[in-house]
Amino acid sequence: MTETKNLEGHLWGGSGIERVLFDFILNTIPEGCSTKAFSAFYKTYSVDDNVQYQNLFEGVNYIYANNINGWYNRQSIVDNLPEEYSLVFVDGPSGEGNRNGLLNNLDIFRDDVTFIFHDTYRVPGKNLAIEVANALGKSITFYEDGDFWAVVK
Repeated sequence: MTETKNLEGHLWGGSGIERVLFDFILNTIPEGCSTKAFSAFYKTYSVDDNVQYQNLFEGVNYIYANNINGWYNRQSIVDNLPEEYSLVFVDGPSGEGNRNGLLNNLDIFRDDVTFIFHDTYRVPGKNLAIEVANALGKSITFYEDGDFWAVVK
């Protein structure tokens, strides 16, 4: 993956998303999302199990959800997730297979919103996106333009 500086010095690529995915979200999602770049455009909520990623950027509402059995603390999300949002961006928790906990916790998220899965070049990430699409009865589209991601809507 290449890295280029854009959007007031934001570094794209590496372990973060590529600019093409950022632009896709800006052009298709009316509101809601996460990360420093998105906080300039949306009211953002970021769920993370690592305290070092809490309170890094102004304008982001951080939800600390410690890791329990390989996935986020469900109650921390339930207690802090806003009623209204339009996107669930799946990019964690880190670790092989840890994102699969989402399947057992889909009920805590609205099912009328778009789900975007980052890093679908990894087989577990791609399979999770397919399983979530099937569980929610939604369509899935995979993208490999500058990054590997899937949209479930």
